[in-house]
Amino acid sequence: MSFFERTPSGNLVNRFSKELDTVDSMIPQVIKMFMGSLFNVIGAVIIILLATPVAAVVIPPLGLVYFFVQ
Repeated sequence: MSFFERTPSGNLVNRFSKELDTVDSMIPQVIKMFMGSLFNVIGAVIIILLATPVAAVVIPPLGLVYFFVQ
């Protein structure tokens, strides 16, 4: 508890508000990158399925393996 007794509450509030502002500004960018990557993967899977329909049998099990191994 000595840290909280030595450090003024204004400094703590200032630090947390700066970090919260950083998180708030990064969330839209991260969501945008995630959505872009998601659509790229979906597009690649669709193109692969159109080019080789046999891949429709292989891709779902590989997707499950990837999901659980990750």
